[in-house]
Amino acid sequence: MKLLNDIIKKNLPTKQEQKKIQVKIDEFLDKIQLEIFKNEFKVEIVLGGSAAKGTFLKNDFDVDIFVRFDYGYKEEDLSKMLAKILKIFKPSLVHGSRDYFQVKNKGIHYEIIPVLKVEDPKKALNVTDMSPLHVQWVQKNMSAKLRKEVILAKLFCKANNLYGAESYIRGFSGHVLDVLIVYYGGFLKLLKASQKWSPKGKLNLYGIIDVQKHGTAKKLNLSKLSPLVVIDPIQPNRNAAAALGKDKLELFIEKSKDFLKKPSQKYFVKKKLTLTKLKKLKPKDSKLFVLNVMALTGKEDIVGAKLLKSHMHLLKQLDIHNFIVYNSGWAWDKSKKAMFWFFIDQDLLNKETLRTGPPVKAKNPAKSFKAKHKKAFVEDARLYAYVKRMFRTPDKLFNFFVKETYVKGKIKSAKLKVY
Repeated sequence: MKLLNDIIKKNLPTKQEQKKIQVKIDEFLDKIQLEIFKNEFKVEIVLGGSAAKGTFLKNDFDVDIFVRFDYGYKEEDLSKMLAKILKIFKPSLVHGSRDYFQVKNKGIHYEIIPVLKVEDPKKALNVTDMSPLHVQWVQKNMSAKLRKEVILAKLFCKANNLYGAESYIRGFSGHVLDVLIVYYGGFLKLLKASQKWSPKGKLNLYGIIDVQKHGTAKKLNLSKLSPLVVIDPIQPNRNAAAALGKDKLELFIEKSKDFLKKPSQKYFVKKKLTLTKLKKLKPKDSKLFVLNVMALTGKEDIVGAKLLKSHMHLLKQLDIHNFIVYNSGWAWDKSKKAMFWFFIDQDLLNKETLRTGPPVKAKNPAKSFKAKHKKAFVEDARLYAYVKRMFRTPDKLFNFFVKETYVKGKIKSAKLKVY
């Protein structure tokens, strides 16, 4: 398809650009190697991620570097050992299941991860220990053509907010897309296959992908299941898509259907959400409520999860207090600024709302309800009472709940604008 070829060409670095990037990476790896020699650790450096797989995007990539420590260091603190090696680069520490580091060098962002050198999954002490083997698997099983197909899949998922296994995204990881492309044999084949995914069986699984035919799906921990199960080709007892959410899977199926019906470049271009665009999307008889939020500082996954929980909490409170929300969402620059937006019916709510009480036959609860609500009445053997509504307009609700403990602990600040 010419459209897809054009998209690949537009988003792939030219050979000259690739050469320049590779020179910078090689120079940086040499500098790390020199520090390793100085510290006399038994380690080796392995390039990981899209840079090693040949699937990185033009002007949109980070470089993963795995520092593989000899298995004899299994009882040691690998992160502290790596900190000594990287001290000269003044790295940023990122907390995780095993702490790792970030360094920016000559315009390239690096994530440098300490891992144990293992070949047997059973010997891995951390999920990251297997990451270099994932790279080896891709290099062995993916042709140059399939690498381009992965790039299409990544662009498609990034543009439609489907990319990333972080808890606040719950989308497709790069590793899962690698496996899916190898399994189905291409991007279009993956999109077409997704139209056959549907919930089946007691667990409502949309599908089980077992590229290496390990046959271990039934042995997976139920808590690690996701709507689409992708058996890790290197770790048979691991669901590589454990972080994938049902909403993201269904959105992928929907967007795939739309693209197959009417192919367009728009499915590969991420649209930046702006206030101007939101105003144009505002439904009739609604108001647009925008919270300009200052995010906390910290690890991206944790900060993002707190923003998501804050947005969901506000959405829940709007429902509890009887406001009609036509649509809502949020966006974050992965730094300081986030935006929560809500399209809400503009009608002013009544001064009172109906509160449901206990059944009349529940004597003690019924007595307490009547004592609290002097004008309580009975209907269908249950007590009811009209009470003064706490919030008649959404702005009052927002101003109250952004200062409440639950939300206040997850964001720095929030300023409300109504349009």
